[in-house]
Amino acid sequence: GQVRLRGHAGRLNAQDIANLLNALSKWPDDGRGRKEALELARRVATDARLRGSMNAQEVANALNALAKWPDEADAREAALRLAGRLTLNAGLRESMNAQAVANALNALSKWPDEADAGGAALQLAGRLTSDAGLRGLMNAQAVANALNALSKWPDEADAREAALRLAGRLASEAGLRESMNAQEVASVLNALSKWPDEDGAREAALRLAGRVASGAGLRESMEAQHVAMALGALAKWPDEDDARNGALRLAGRVASEARLRGLMNAQEVANALNALSKWPDEANAREAALRLAGRLASEAGVRLRESLNAQAVANALNALAKWPDEADAREAALRLAGRLASDAWLRESMNAQAMANALNALAKWPGEDDAREAALRLAGRLASDAWLRESMNAQQVANALNALAKWPDEGGARDAALRLAGRVASEAGLRESMNAPAVASSLNALSRWPQESGLREAAWRLA
Repeated sequence: GQVRLRGHAGRLNAQDIANLLNALSKWPDDGRGRKEALELARRVATDARLRGSMNAQEVANALNALAKWPDEADAREAALRLAGRLTLNAGLRESMNAQAVANALNALSKWPDEADAGGAALQLAGRLTSDAGLRGLMNAQAVANALNALSKWPDEADAREAALRLAGRLASEAGLRESMNAQEVASVLNALSKWPDEDGAREAALRLAGRVASGAGLRESMEAQHVAMALGALAKWPDEDDARNGALRLAGRVASEARLRGLMNAQEVANALNALSKWPDEANAREAALRLAGRLASEAGVRLRESLNAQAVANALNALAKWPDEADAREAALRLAGRLASDAWLRESMNAQAMANALNALAKWPGEDDAREAALRLAGRLASDAWLRESMNAQQVANALNALAKWPDEGGARDAALRLAGRVASEAGLRESMNAPAVASSLNALSRWPQESGLREAAWRLA
């Protein structure tokens, strides 16, 4: 039934408010319910005494409810005030049971860039790390929610440590893994992939990958979003048999199900392509990628292409370049190149890695007008943006030089190469960071302009 406040939020106590918020959050898209929830949120945000009287369960319930409207200022403000209380009150955190900790973490992760949310989440992470009993009481959903939340702060030691403790449970408890549904498996894989070099995360992920590879029912239960998420995660360990097998089984679904491909949004298509490109010689991966490329290249795919941000365009191009001789891959890449050539804002949004990846990809089709035009527009930005050049690492500099050398007669390509060569000539550390293939490809690229003294100098230093 519909909850009616009619301006009576001021008379409700802490338990009433937590219960009402919890009830209203069951229908987050209902306009009237949202309005009433936000009235309650304003009371939580402005009434310190009310917040102070909430017990651990009520705080967790209120946070969990408010997180259903993460973009609403009133909900965010109320949640951050509660987060502030959690950060300062060790007793409150200690009173939370396993489900409450998981719910609170899940809620706080909706505002990962807010200091109060991060502070409270990391304090709860500390409790998870130190309390094996608490971790042991978490069911599959709670473990999935907690891991997903902790992965929003991957560079924080407390979040990483708590996640690795939970990963230890996942790796060692088959029953826990088996009780996870498709969404939870995808979410957990995605979370663990934020720490790909940690043995504990890898081990847990590979055990779950084994479930994906062997569980046809599990794979069939995954929606488009989950398939893209799981593929993106498994691609962090491309040389591991379990990860590859799980990914290739999922690729089989992508290749054979037009409806599944049609339900993927732009970001999911880019993520899936990027993942599949880690196994370019596998028939399943290639077939799935080419079907996705067909969707990107089609006339109907214009909205999809327009929806991709700079990073996604670079990732998609980088992936498609793994199959340069395939018509669908080429056509999709050239459509994306057309967008890059015509959209200055998109080019300006590219960071060093995206710039290097996009140039490297476009260079696979040097004779195509769209690829050349896009590459020269990118070269123009590279030539004029010192900060962008300075932020490139050794591999990115080598990739960019190698790409620019595909158009040696174009002034724009030469100018950008000259500016990058200036870094190569003047920075011993950059040269020392290049591995043997990067040195070889850079020397080969620089030799395309033998008459340019700046390029000769860089080549001599590199050699």
